[in-house]
Amino acid sequence: CPQGQGLNYAVYDIAYAETDPRNILDLFLPADPGPWPLIIWIHGGGWKGGTKDTVPAQALGFLNRGYAIASVEYRLSDHPWPAPVADVKAAVRWLRANASNWSLDPDRFAAMGSSAGGHLAAMLGVTEGVGALEDLAQGNPGVSSGVQLVVDYYGPTDLLKMDEDTQAKGCPESALCHLCAGSPESLLVGCEGTLDTCADKAVEASPVTWVDSSDVPFLIVHGKSDCTVPTPQSGRLHTLLVEAGVSAQLVEVEGAGHNVNECSTYDTRAAVREFLDTQLRGCMPEAEPVYETIDQCMSGECSEEFETCKATEGCMDLEQCFRDNFGTAGYIASCINGIASTIVSPHKKLFDCAKPAGCYAMLQ
Repeated sequence: CPQGQGLNYAVYDIAYAETDPRNILDLFLPADPGPWPLIIWIHGGGWKGGTKDTVPAQALGFLNRGYAIASVEYRLSDHPWPAPVADVKAAVRWLRANASNWSLDPDRFAAMGSSAGGHLAAMLGVTEGVGALEDLAQGNPGVSSGVQLVVDYYGPTDLLKMDEDTQAKGCPESALCHLCAGSPESLLVGCEGTLDTCADKAVEASPVTWVDSSDVPFLIVHGKSDCTVPTPQSGRLHTLLVEAGVSAQLVEVEGAGHNVNECSTYDTRAAVREFLDTQLRGCMPEAEPVYETIDQCMSGECSEEFETCKATEGCMDLEQCFRDNFGTAGYIASCINGIASTIVSPHKKLFDCAKPAGCYAMLQ
């Protein structure tokens, strides 16, 4: 696949509907000639928090591959279900109706999100044309709210069975009670009591309810150590999609918790690139580079952060401490103890890039 030229310019706080002040999105447009395929990023936050301003590097990095990025804000659980899904559907409609104005390809839209955002991305993938939900999406009637594929990072899929899955996974008793009154799931569906007293709404808000053979391809990523959204939730959705004849991949990441960076290992990032490129661009990305040393890996995967650290006095000394003690109990706190913030800050940027890229795995 041809490489892109990165970000050209960004446009912030575009209103896609007039229902609520949160009905806004940001557009990041690449320097390559369009029309571009579009990744629609949907933020997480348990449906009660989060913002469009926190697009992860794993999504923004696709600007370097010739993709445009839209980051969508939506009403939270203070406006209960189905307000959040109505909003993301309205955003997709607006983006498709205005595609020519921004040089977007309306036939190459991907929904991507994490946690609550993964849940809403999945809902986009399984509910196109569902009248009860489509009728609530404001603006651009007659324009499709569908996407061509979904990348779902550990989104809840079967709300009533989340506690069952938490127990089956052997998560600690301190793990969130999803059926409890006041849980994120109960707040999502506007339930004043326990979630099972609002079972009809919980079922309606679960992606597994809507799976059928017309659904778009899915790539589902979930950390094996995730006890916030238990890993079997993704397994449930994946199984139903496959049984319905839908193209679906499930990537479970060893040692990763409820965190995009932890889930974005070297192999996972390659799988996401291949999924998007083959499905939306009709091409196969080149094989990932093979690094022989950790310095080569950092230079190739985190070049800007690596060069900044090398240019900051004391930063590479801190990096050497991390390498010498990587994986030992309390090594991060021990290494940064007493180190000036002017050194810790650039090193943290390097570490946050290099760890999910798999560079530190070369030390093990």
